[in-house]
Amino acid sequence: MRRFSIVVLLLVFSLMFTSIVVAEGNYGGEFTGFSSTDPKSLDPAALGSWDQAVMAANVLEGLVRLTPSGQSIEPGIAKSWEVSDDGLVWTFNLREDAYFHNGDNITAQDVKYSFERVINPETRSPQAWLFNKVAGYDEMRNDEATEVSGIRVADDYTLKIELVEPLTPFVSMLASPGAAVVSKSAVEEYGDQF
Repeated sequence: MRRFSIVVLLLVFSLMFTSIVVAEGNYGGEFTGFSSTDPKSLDPAALGSWDQAVMAANVLEGLVRLTPSGQSIEPGIAKSWEVSDDGLVWTFNLREDAYFHNGDNITAQDVKYSFERVINPETRSPQAWLFNKVAGYDEMRNDEATEVSGIRVADDYTLKIELVEPLTPFVSMLASPGAAVVSKSAVEEYGDQF
């Protein structure tokens, strides 16, 4: 009975903490939160624990994000998106006023780089599953390709993602911290410390 009480207490606490985090809806500034351990990394490709994901969701940005209430998806780096009638091709139109902390403008090439970095087997990302329905995923994971054929840059601010089969929650999956966009130059500059 004691073990059941502890589990229930932990669940209530985690739900309460999560609702506090998303209910605030503040953007920018300083993030203060509880973590049972020091997060090993906030690199989207390295996220492997609940604590890391909660922290990362508050400091990273992807194409889309959860609304502060957690009830739906809203634009992030993408200002809009549409899906083809057959549900296979998702087109994301990026904001032209989105920047990395170093001042570099975020482009569709950065999104492609970030997603392929997570998928790349050399990265050993526990978040790679987020993209397993993208065309070309298996080829990259099996070292048969150096890029994912289903992730295409149409122009600086338009990205197309082709799936192998329709996946209704795909856009919701992109709200995961594991699908956040990173700066290639920062990854290369900081290496293991990124």
